[in-house]
Amino acid sequence: HTLDWLYIGVRKMGESAVPVNLIMLGSNLSKGADFNAIPISTAVVLTLTKMWIQPMLVAVWVFLCSRLTGPSFRGQWLVALVVSLTPTANNIMVQVEVGGQDKAAMSTLIFVQYLMSPVLLTVSLTAASALMQVDGFLPEAGTWDLDKEFHF
Repeated sequence: HTLDWLYIGVRKMGESAVPVNLIMLGSNLSKGADFNAIPISTAVVLTLTKMWIQPMLVAVWVFLCSRLTGPSFRGQWLVALVVSLTPTANNIMVQVEVGGQDKAAMSTLIFVQYLMSPVLLTVSLTAASALMQVDGFLPEAGTWDLDKEFHF
């Protein structure tokens, strides 16, 4: 076990990644929204796009991919939908910091997303849950036939 020290060090760095990301996000959000960096209308449109339009496109993608891969565990498709519903991840702030991009604009956009997420996330989670219950959205196990599905 000569390399235990290396493994322990890398593991500690990995364990600290999420807390460091959250501290950076909190630090940037604590300054408040700067609507001079990004207009509120732009932030609202981007938020609606991220939290409603993107999930709709992912739902279409899930519908198509579920037909290409055949019947499988429905939970994996639910995870694909739910991941697309959430606001921009906190690790995007690290990318903005490292890339030297406009921190104020991204902080404002994330602020608006978090501000609107109680309503948008509730509606989109309910819609995703309802969509998973719709007959025909995902192929049923044992009844799926590629030739019949695509009329080959």
